[in-house]
Amino acid sequence: MLDNFFKVNMPYGMMRNADGAWFTFNREYMPLGWNKADQKSRESAPVVYVKYPGLTDQRILSIVPDLKYVQRDPTGQIERFYLYTNSVFPFRSEDNWNTYMKALQRLADYKVK
Repeated sequence: MLDNFFKVNMPYGMMRNADGAWFTFNREYMPLGWNKADQKSRESAPVVYVKYPGLTDQRILSIVPDLKYVQRDPTGQIERFYLYTNSVFPFRSEDNWNTYMKALQRLADYKVK
């Protein structure tokens, strides 16, 4: 169960579907604003995928702080990436917070198709 505003409402990562659209998820891998304690299952959550035409693998690699934040599909294309991990949780240090905010700023520039 998520226990604070940040973990429920702020992006933990994004995953791509087969159509190349992205879903932004919180720390429970649920839509932003949803908490497993409040919902019966992830299947009942309203998952919304959005296309960001300029969000290429190369650009994702320039956004994430480390390659360990990236998961690839069998063809090598990025299918999921994270904006932080437990070891670099944004509230643990000012540097972690700044790294997270920089990633969000870079993602905020992408237009929706």
